[in-house]
Amino acid sequence: MQLARGLEPIALRLARVDDCIYRIGDLASQWSLEGPLDIEQRRSGDINRSILAGIRPVPPMVWLLFSEAINHLRAALDNTVWYLLEQAQGPVTGAAATRVAMPNYADERSYEKWCAGRVKDGLPELSSAGVLGARIRSLQPFVDTDTSVPSMSEPLVALIGERVELAHPLSLLQAYSNTDKHRAIRLAAARSMASRPDEPLLGQDLRFRELRVGDVLATGKWGHPLLFETSTAVMMRRAEPYKAMVPPATELALLQRYVVELAIPTLAFGLAAPGALPPQVDLSDTGQTDAERLQCAGSRFATERLAALTQKRYVEAMQRGLQFPPVIDDTEEE
Repeated sequence: MQLARGLEPIALRLARVDDCIYRIGDLASQWSLEGPLDIEQRRSGDINRSILAGIRPVPPMVWLLFSEAINHLRAALDNTVWYLLEQAQGPVTGAAATRVAMPNYADERSYEKWCAGRVKDGLPELSSAGVLGARIRSLQPFVDTDTSVPSMSEPLVALIGERVELAHPLSLLQAYSNTDKHRAIRLAAARSMASRPDEPLLGQDLRFRELRVGDVLATGKWGHPLLFETSTAVMMRRAEPYKAMVPPATELALLQRYVVELAIPTLAFGLAAPGALPPQVDLSDTGQTDAERLQCAGSRFATERLAALTQKRYVEAMQRGLQFPPVIDDTEEE
């Protein structure tokens, strides 16, 4: 389907979201590759403990880019509703203009109340009786009960056994937006998983857990090699009322796909349309018009472009071999 003229700025917003996702993924994987955990061995008699002595701070650019991307995703939906509304009933001005937005309701009664308010404001196209209003209604969480954003992938669930938290993308996007604007910025944090190669995986706690300086990562007998692997990731806690910890690039990518492939095409065309909005657009000083930029846009999402980079860094990490932390002998102090 062809993107309507006038929607080009919305496509550019969404391209910026894609760029934010790529930069977050790049920053997070490089941070993890650099070895963010400072570990030391502490001997006490015949007991050897590997203890977390320090954590490299997560780059603040991660949560700043996350915040920016959330703003663009939310604004893209509002911009689309505004554009389509004016196409349907002409310019919207005055007090009515402040009432134009993409709603999000989990129950029908509240949504119908919202529709009645828009009709009273002189915006009948936003009611369920209008074409645009009917499309908006079809995206509401109380209608679209099958669409959700999982807090983690199925393979990861199978590995670590945690419960998946599902959230409707409109509700999740609004929660992030409200929290960021009115309460507190979503700060990124380190979460790590540790495993022992000499023990069966099924018997180990493989959950990503919060790290604190002084945590004991592994315990063994002095004189016997104490081998363990750590996988440390950048995570963020979802905005209330949700609680799950999620990787920021993955979370944004799932919201991005919803907005780009389902929500905006449904508003504009009445159905999902993967490919209608290109994710990769050059936003620099190229001398091109918006339409020309979109004509030569790329079709690969940030997550697809990140896959090769992540794999490369994983191989690099595996090739670094064993690390031997410094030993502190507490026995000598006793």
